[in-house]
Amino acid sequence: MKAGGFKDKREAALYRGIGYLKHAIELHPRYVNGYLNLGLAHFKLRKDFEALYYWKLAERLYPNNPYLRNYYIVYYNDLKNRGAQSFNQGNMAQAAQEYNKCTILDPYNPEGWYNLGGAYFNQQKYAQAKKSWERALQLNPNYQEVKRVLPMITPQMLGQAPVQQVIPQPVNKN
Repeated sequence: MKAGGFKDKREAALYRGIGYLKHAIELHPRYVNGYLNLGLAHFKLRKDFEALYYWKLAERLYPNNPYLRNYYIVYYNDLKNRGAQSFNQGNMAQAAQEYNKCTILDPYNPEGWYNLGGAYFNQQKYAQAKKSWERALQLNPNYQEVKRVLPMITPQMLGQAPVQQVIPQPVNKN
């Protein structure tokens, strides 16, 4: 176990399983359960990119897979909690990363977009915050929290000059 560079038996077993699963999908590229289990193994190893990658491949092959739907619910909540924890600790960059993964996992969930916008706003990335909040509002036009925070982003925050009203002057013909 230590010779293989693994911290415990669980990690060693997961990596061994990953090897078998990769071989299985090489033999049969449409083997949905292989992709599902690869995603699950990487989820258990906290390898977010790989978990998302394999689960999205499984989703492409079998969009309504009941196992995948359950994995997504658990994973979404895990990412949301990790994002909230980072947010509460003041680590907005990490919070934005976790919330961004939420939007990749479930792009139709307005809560993920709202949370992502909040993390961006607190990093002073106002254009990205506005875009995220507008996406949340597109998905749920009645999202009251978004309606409350979106006006906080002013044109000045976006680097735009305020619109000045031009008052026409009367022409004096003398």
